[in-house]
Amino acid sequence: MKKICIFAIMSAATYGVSAEALNGNFELSREAATAFALNNNIELKAVRMGIDAAQGRTSQTGKMANPEFEAEFGNDMLFKNEGEYGMKFAISQKFPLFNRLTKEKNLAEIDIKLAENEFLNVSRLLAQDVELAYIEIAQKHAEIKIKEDMLSASKRFKETLSESAKRALISPLDVKRAENECIKIELEIMQAKADLETSISSFKILLGLKDTAKIKITDALAELNVIPQKITQETFESRPDWRMYDLARESAQAQIALEKAGRYEDIGIGIFYEHAKADDEPIGKKHERAMGISISIPLPLNTRDGSISEKLAMRKQAELRMIAAENKIRNEIKIYQNQAQQYAKILKAHRLQLGKTSDKIYAEYQKAHTEGKANVSEVFDAWQTTLEIKLAEIKLVSEQAQAAIKYKYSLGFRR
Repeated sequence: MKKICIFAIMSAATYGVSAEALNGNFELSREAATAFALNNNIELKAVRMGIDAAQGRTSQTGKMANPEFEAEFGNDMLFKNEGEYGMKFAISQKFPLFNRLTKEKNLAEIDIKLAENEFLNVSRLLAQDVELAYIEIAQKHAEIKIKEDMLSASKRFKETLSESAKRALISPLDVKRAENECIKIELEIMQAKADLETSISSFKILLGLKDTAKIKITDALAELNVIPQKITQETFESRPDWRMYDLARESAQAQIALEKAGRYEDIGIGIFYEHAKADDEPIGKKHERAMGISISIPLPLNTRDGSISEKLAMRKQAELRMIAAENKIRNEIKIYQNQAQQYAKILKAHRLQLGKTSDKIYAEYQKAHTEGKANVSEVFDAWQTTLEIKLAEIKLVSEQAQAAIKYKYSLGFRR
């Protein structure tokens, strides 16, 4: 199953949307945005190339060195010049001992797994960032909508006050106060929209879109369910960052075995042919020929103890980091689960108590103003209280959703 998941994500990261399509208009749900980013994020595609590089190294690893051909020729031209000469031809091959090539191959295959899990971890973090950014944009849309509703109501209230001022029922200063409140809200909306554009631009980068693309999110801001899960060994194994530490330990162990095998360098075995013409008095010139085999055996004087000690320390380091990672993951899961559940409880209490109360207070102040029992400032103060409560509710929903998303990805990443 794990290999299928890796292949699916790698395929998505390799074959994304065409460059021309990245300039278009996009309407995306939160789930669709996550899938789109995994298909088209440029940084993720760059990380994907690390797997190709590791596979290329592996295809070259575990092979014997090329055979060596050697040729020698000499004569006495610069000396007696009696026509004597000699030549030699040889070919040799080096052979590793103690299964060193297999150990090299095993180490290279671990490097592929490390690259795959690095890719999966970057994918996990990217997917989490995309969902968090989506929630942030949905939050800003909700806040703008609340403020626009408030602006619309404030303008209607201002018109009512203007009519009352024309009939000399209230002071023109009250109308001016209402106009200033409208201007204030308009400025807040403009600032909120500018912040929204900034968030959308950052969101485009995560998705791998060009800055000219248009994005519309289709999911409204809402709470996300949290289903508590028991933390088991499978929980850790589903986290690619934890698996990377496990593979680092495995890699260190493989390097120790390779260093021990490397104490004995390759032996060389070859065959040679020699031919010489020499002047052998009183017999005269004669030809001498010989053919044989050669062997070279390096002496194991270098025990590689220092390198082996280094790899032993690396293995211990990886084991300690695995333990630290387990503690970190366990705490992350508990923190985000608790946050999401606590925010959900606060929201429930807020909606049952404060929501109805704030609307009631504002309605009562409007009625009181109509009856001449409250001035304009008191009405707008009540309105401001209502707005702050609604914005606080939106923020709580956003924080609950973000905590739920972090909780989901703290449990691992499978796709």
